[in-house]
Amino acid sequence: MPKDLTQAADNPTRWLHDNYSALMGIQNPEELHNYVVEAFVDFNKRGALGNENFRKFKMDIDRALSGGMARLQSYLSNYMLAGAGMRAEWANSTPGMMATMITEDLDCNCVALTEEQERLAALVESYGFTVTLCEENVLDFVEEEELISEAGSTQDALQEALALLRAQQWNYWSSHWQAQGDNAYGNHLLFQRLYEGMEDRIDALAEKIVGYFGSDAVDDSLIIEKTQKWIKKWEGGESVSRAILSEHDMQSTFKTAYDKLKEDDALSLGLDDYLMAAANDHETNLYLLQQVDKG
Repeated sequence: MPKDLTQAADNPTRWLHDNYSALMGIQNPEELHNYVVEAFVDFNKRGALGNENFRKFKMDIDRALSGGMARLQSYLSNYMLAGAGMRAEWANSTPGMMATMITEDLDCNCVALTEEQERLAALVESYGFTVTLCEENVLDFVEEEELISEAGSTQDALQEALALLRAQQWNYWSSHWQAQGDNAYGNHLLFQRLYEGMEDRIDALAEKIVGYFGSDAVDDSLIIEKTQKWIKKWEGGESVSRAILSEHDMQSTFKTAYDKLKEDDALSLGLDDYLMAAANDHETNLYLLQQVDKG
């Protein structure tokens, strides 16, 4: 059973526990989002969270907000429960599944919950969730379609990379138009630099795909469908957080494509050079965006 982190003093998990009912009573999702983020900013300043953990939390809660109130409440409930080794899902029927809790072990022995777990479970279930034990301490419970997976083929891997590049360019272009606030002009120029720098990279990959697999491999309907999935994944939140998330996805997708090509013995010198150079360029993008995010 994972250590019950809610017993630690002065930490975000305990804060969520102490304020859970009040938070669940907030009716406006943006108000709820902003209230929680403000509290977590304070925890980060006091050293109770850490910059990397805060950055991941901020990206996750921004994505949760894009799914509306239900998704946001689910994320916050799971953030609170994770330290106690539990997770929550919206109940499809009558809540109260904590009556019979079982482990994930092969023999499925029943286990006794601690008093703290019972109190947390009862609290969360009172708002319509079903609470269950989980095998490990996992904080990322935002429901989303899994986009980065083991590629089915070399063609699939390269098409996914192309779709992601086009989605990211579109996202950067929109962020260029939408720049506002104190750093509006700086962000306006940064996003312009990013989207303008991607055209040759997109064109080169598309031509390589056509050379390997024929012109049907870059068919509009196929690539646009994949592109829309990435755009949807990054919906919500402010522009720099979306951009950082997209750059992390880009690195994962490049690695998936590289590994698949190597596994299939299809990694030509040209493709090797392309993927390495592209990954390097996007690491620079990520660095620039993280500097902006730090302020």
